Amino acid sequence: MTKQKIKRILFRCDATAETGVGHLSRCLALAEALRRSGKTCHFIGHWSGLSVKMLQHASFTSQPSTAATGSEADAESIIVASEQGAVGVLIDSYQFDVRYLKQLSERGVKIVLIDDFASLGNYESCLGVINFTVEAPKLNYPGLSGPRVARGPRYFPVREKLINLRKRKHHSASEKPKRALITMGGGDPKKMTLPVYNALKTLMPELQLRALVKNGAAIAKVAGLNPEDFPDQSGDLAKHYLWADCCVSGGGLTKYECGYLGLPVAIFSQTQEQQMETDAFCSEKLGWDLTPLSKKKRWKERLELFVNDKNMNKNAQLASRRVFSENSSDRAASMVWRLFTSKDLPSVQPRIK
Repeated sequence: MTKQKIKRILFRCDATAETGVGHLSRCLALAEALRRSGKTCHFIGHWSGLSVKMLQHASFTSQPSTAATGSEADAESIIVASEQGAVGVLIDSYQFDVRYLKQLSERGVKIVLIDDFASLGNYESCLGVINFTVEAPKLNYPGLSGPRVARGPRYFPVREKLINLRKRKHHSASEKPKRALITMGGGDPKKMTLPVYNALKTLMPELQLRALVKNGAAIAKVAGLNPEDFPDQSGDLAKHYLWADCCVSGGGLTKYECGYLGLPVAIFSQTQEQQMETDAFCSEKLGWDLTPLSKKKRWKERLELFVNDKNMNKNAQLASRRVFSENSSDRAASMVWRLFTSKDLPSVQPRIK
């Protein structure tokens, strides 16, 4: 098999209770777009719970990693898989370091990263980076020239079901929401699902709620709450987005999916890094920040302002059309393929004299 005929891309990402499912979800979105253009994608990583179902439903081949993430053995498994026929590997994780990337690159593996925070300090081992966040234009990736970094929401990798949903979803025009979705990510590390649920019940007793959390039915039973408000957690949020008039989410991928759909979203960031990125997201009027770094109001007070905002639906849809395009996944996939195959992109960031 000649190099020119290889159209197979490896994806290395994890989706566990500790990492959440956001890394896998955005990789699946890219893989779906690559598949639409005739490419083959294969996944390698650590998965558990609903992430296993997500992979199965997406119909991509996969193999579980047996090595610790970021270890030499982990890198060696990617090298072996690449040698079996792959144009390169797309990596999405916060747990890989410069040493790991160098180990791959020195063995001839081509690397593209999905990287939100530009925290590595040296990207010389990579062909390029995809950063779909609002904050991306302000970040620097040492070792990469500008053409090798795809920046901003115009490169947002969104799942096929959400692309179809955006085309037909019409949000409620009512002044106040009637149905609210609560989803704090795969792990809900700060255990905010129940506090947010209870706060919304107090603020708007008539509001219909869906809270997506692991073992939701059992949690509802212990807390004496309506189990119908805690449906089974799944990686397919499209049906819940279709149902909802607004959403309360964690600070990761979900807020971008809501922004893409024009679904009003209030955001409870889970980490300092997420909070900084959420600040930029909300500065574009894409969401409502429940825990801003620069504000003193408590999250319950800000949640009340959110659900009583008569313009939430109008503002969300205007911001969505302004910031996101329907074909952002295809644009990101085209960039990935170009990074893996093009010979005309400058490889090193020019030195500033």
